[in-house]
Amino acid sequence: MGVSVYPRLRREVVGIDPLAMVGKALAHEMERLEPVARHAGVMSLGDFVAISRAEVDELAMEDPPDDLEELPEPGPDEYSWFAPEDGLETVRALTKHVDAMPDAGSTKRDLLEDLEFLRRVLEAASQSGVTFNLGMDI
Repeated sequence: MGVSVYPRLRREVVGIDPLAMVGKALAHEMERLEPVARHAGVMSLGDFVAISRAEVDELAMEDPPDDLEELPEPGPDEYSWFAPEDGLETVRALTKHVDAMPDAGSTKRDLLEDLEFLRRVLEAASQSGVTFNLGMDI
């Protein structure tokens, strides 16, 4: 099935289904995109990921890793939430970078689709005054 990343909104925004995001390409390339974000002077996508202690414990129970370092580092029991405008800055910087990449077939297309979906969710969240974070399905 693979890892995927998706936006979580602190409260519902009418007409937006954040869980409809595929997010596999973005999750796969997240680490490689981190220096791009840093160079652009924006937060990396990983900065927006929020995972609770309960989620880490659940992951460990469902599919115990061979090495404990494979588990994500949990945050506090409560999620951190971020201004969608910060996420939009990151999405715009990453989209500009990915768009300028040589055509890499489905990877580039899938990344741009994930970034476009995330942009639409964050714009709707911004207009509604709703904070967000990123969740991961592992």
